[in-house]
Order: sequence, then structure tokens, then C-alpha cells
Amino acid sequence: MEVRVAALLTLAAVACGGERRTSDHFDVAARFPHDSAAYTQGLFWADSVLFESTGKYGRSDVRRVDLTSGRVLARHALAADRFGEGLALVGGRLYQLTWKEGVAYVYDPPTLALVDSVRYPGEGWGLTT
Repeated sequence: MEVRVAALLTLAAVACGGERRTSDHFDVAARFPHDSAAYTQGLFWADSVLFESTGKYGRSDVRRVDLTSGRVLARHALAADRFGEGLALVGGRLYQLTWKEGVAYVYDPPTLALVDSVRYPGEGWGLTT
């Protein structure tokens, strides 16, 4: 588990433009291309695919991304009045929170087809399993 957590933190640091650095806590071993315009809110690796939730009104989406090329393999855009937040894989489905809209979207991971939505009170932020 520690290796996965360290790898994810490293991936997140690299995705955000971090340089190769060595410290007492981690060593960034590789860099991967990433859409610099993406306002990343949720990010995780599963089944050899990088899944990402992006935010900002009018620009939010959920994506499947090829790690080595940074190419977006599939994308599902949210309505312009939705701000995408955290993303997690639970029971074979992707769950994406929205910030102030009180709705989580449920997707089929291979196709990113919207299969359901769930209402909740308050704001949505991070999401993990």
C-alpha cells in the first residue's frame, strides 16, 4: 500500500509540473505529459488507465488518459453550470462529485457513459477509497 500511495503522490507532483527532486521522503523517478489546461480535482490509476476529474465551470469533465502520452482516450463533459471535483472507483463504477451543485455523477469506467446520478447535501470536494 505504501508503494501505491508514494507512486500516486509522485504522479500528482509530476502531473502538476514538478521537477525531478530527491528528498528524505521521495524520489521522482519519471515525468509524464499532462494537459496543462486541466484543472485536476481527482486523479487515480486503475486497470492500467489514469482516470481524472477536472474542475472549473464550463470546462469540467471526467477523463480516461494514456499515462505515457498524456492523450485523452475518452472524455465526458459536465454541463457548463457544474464544477467537477473528486473522483473514485467503487464497485466497478466511477463516482464524480460536484463542488456546489450537490450531485455526484456515476459512470461506466470503460466508456465514461453516464449511468446514474446521486444527490447529496452540501459541497463536494475530495473523494477516495
